[in-house]
Amino acid sequence: MDDLISRIQRELPDTDKNRYDIAYERGRAQARSAMLFGGLLVGAVAGALATFLLDPARGAGRRAQLASRATGIRNDLARTTSGRVEDLQNRAKGAAIEAGLREPEDFGEAARRAERDAAAVGNGTAVAAFSGGAWDAEDRERQAASEGHGAG
Repeated sequence: MDDLISRIQRELPDTDKNRYDIAYERGRAQARSAMLFGGLLVGAVAGALATFLLDPARGAGRRAQLASRATGIRNDLARTTSGRVEDLQNRAKGAAIEAGLREPEDFGEAARRAERDAAAVGNGTAVAAFSGGAWDAEDRERQAASEGHGAG
């Protein structure tokens, strides 16, 4: 396609063919120079990186540190991704329920976690944040008294 456009531009009546050919060749030469410089730059960076990582004195430590950082980044990414996936699944379930496409039901782990948390709060073993404040000893006593455990 570029050759067709180039040929059409050269054949236009107001185009000086020699001048156009000279400019075209000059542009090609500049592009080749840029590619050569880019290739040299990439090669130099790759060589420096290889020297840095394969250094006999400190290379093993650098590679271990790089592997450790890569593992940490991978774990962070996996944690973030799984959190977002769970959030999107919950949003989709909620939207389906609101649209009437799905009936609310026991959603497995979330319901079991809520029951476990409620039981932990009921027997006073949990420290949780409710309505802007943390549970303290007084809250536990009130909770136990309201359930008939007679604490306090």
